[in-house]
Amino acid sequence: MRTKTPDPSTVRSTVIRLRVTEAEVELFKRKAREAGCKSVSEYIRVRCIDGIGTMLENNTKE
Repeated sequence: MRTKTPDPSTVRSTVIRLRVTEAEVELFKRKAREAGCKSVSEYIRVRCIDGIGTMLENNTKE
């Protein structure tokens, strides 16, 4: 059973673990540097998670 998506402003912290190869780690690090991010976590947050929040907001407005 799925639960309601939590309000992003109330979520404090969640850890997501990914299994990736060494090559993928290096790719993430390179992409993070190119994007001007301080860490891979920041890069993933900016590229993926923030985009999901924006998508969800747009879907609820329609």
